[in-house]
Amino acid sequence: DRRPPLPRRELTILFPAYNESRRIVQTLESALAWARNALDAYEVLVVDDGSSDGMAELVRARFGDEVRLVRREQRGGKGAAIRSGVEAARLPWVLFSDADLSIPIEEFEKLWREAEVAPVVIGSKRAPGGHLEYPPLRRFLGGIGQQLISLCVVSGFHDTQCGFKLY
Repeated sequence: DRRPPLPRRELTILFPAYNESRRIVQTLESALAWARNALDAYEVLVVDDGSSDGMAELVRARFGDEVRLVRREQRGGKGAAIRSGVEAARLPWVLFSDADLSIPIEEFEKLWREAEVAPVVIGSKRAPGGHLEYPPLRRFLGGIGQQLISLCVVSGFHDTQCGFKLY
């Protein structure tokens, strides 16, 4: 039972980040280029979780008003950074993505289709049809971790730790 298609694609693209100065410029350039062509309204938001590598200054200098920056003075971890970003978001939908864009931003389209029936959509490289591009040891250990999470915490999800979620 699907709801009617969502009328407008209004999205906050949220990047929680800690010491990501090496890759944040490329990530933000990719996200902005995609958003300009794919969305009705958007904002790109970086939550700097107490970085010490000059990332906040780099984002401000390179992107100015194109990218909103929320600065957490003390590191609180990824969950705290995501929470700060969701609270700061100005648009109805929030796409959270890891700063390394390990899942390409264009994969949003797959999540958006599912947003018609679910208020939270979790991306996954472990779902049927997904493709993992990790070294064998990381893939193995990640699989064990996911099995433990499914067994002890929450079941029914292929990949709870995926850094690509739509709220």
